[in-house]
Amino acid sequence: MYKHWDNLSLIIYIFMALIGVICLYYAKKREMKTSKLTKISSLPYVIWIIVWTVFASFRYIGNGIGGADSKSYISFFSRCLDSSIDKIILHFGDDKLFKLINQVIRFFTSDYHVFFIIIYGFIIYIFIKFINEFCPKKINFIPFFLIFFVYLRGFVSLRSNLAIAFILLGIIFISRKENKKGLILLLLSFFIHKSSLLYIMIYFFYKLYSKGFIKLKHIFLLIIASSLAGLLFQNLFINFSKDWEGAYASYASISLNRGFFEGFWKICFGQLLLLAFTIITNKSIKKEINNSDEIDKKRVTDIYTICIFDFITVPITYILNIWRGYEFLYLARLIMWGEIIYIIQSRFPKNDRKILNIFIWFVFVFWFIFRLYNTWEDSNLMPYYFELFH
Repeated sequence: MYKHWDNLSLIIYIFMALIGVICLYYAKKREMKTSKLTKISSLPYVIWIIVWTVFASFRYIGNGIGGADSKSYISFFSRCLDSSIDKIILHFGDDKLFKLINQVIRFFTSDYHVFFIIIYGFIIYIFIKFINEFCPKKINFIPFFLIFFVYLRGFVSLRSNLAIAFILLGIIFISRKENKKGLILLLLSFFIHKSSLLYIMIYFFYKLYSKGFIKLKHIFLLIIASSLAGLLFQNLFINFSKDWEGAYASYASISLNRGFFEGFWKICFGQLLLLAFTIITNKSIKKEINNSDEIDKKRVTDIYTICIFDFITVPITYILNIWRGYEFLYLARLIMWGEIIYIIQSRFPKNDRKILNIFIWFVFVFWFIFRLYNTWEDSNLMPYYFELFH
């Protein structure tokens, strides 16, 4: 058995992605009818959580199969109560909250499947909670096909996906004006994966800009300011991060010898493309906000603010080489894509919207396959085997 590109696995991944879109569609359809926020305990969401959790937790994991680092996560979990574990697998044990979560679960069970069920279940639960919280009722659902892509990345780096879940939950609390809970969750994410340090700053950004619509000139000024801040912070970060682990200092030093267009632009291409569309449709987004009910008005304003923060982090993620940075606010960008596509679609006659939808489906499915094709080998994401049938 060896890793290889597998068309059957691709079909399975596409099917899993479609399950997410369908479940979200029916949940939001219910919200449209009742004018009440759909509970996470509703049938569509429960199906979604169970299917994706089982799919992730019972995948076969072997040499080169099941996700890079997966065997290391299993090994760390099985030995996390060992006092010498930090010396064995420093990369995981250095993140204290992640280590503690492992130890608590390990205290009750030695079965890593239970550990996976808890962690992957929590991640998809928070993903759904975030989407449910911020997704407006009138939106194009096709972009949500890519939720599965960022979830699939968790097969590779469980810590970063778990940190993302903490960041997203923190944002939910901040949006609800439960600021202390939100800030605590953002801070805790740092002790799961240190790359989340940058995204803790969203607390202050949100407090500054959530009450108003950010002007385009301010966006450009913020991007310039973040570039300068990144350059000034780089040397400090390199010296400071040496106390954590050598890898962080090494990552932050890469941009000193590599230009933005020598590869990093590919990582943040989706962010840059959405930034361009956000600029182009800026007036239409503002109009849509003004024409929405109070709930959706807040939703779109919040997502717009979160996405602007995401855009201005691009120079910093390049300078510090936070190559997983594009994943942290991925879900917020998908909501913004759905809103922008909905706005664009509304300008077309009804008969033409079906044709446009087919084209949009093609674009997002193609992008999913393209991203998977370019990452599957290094990430060990193919082939997929369900463990019970293997």
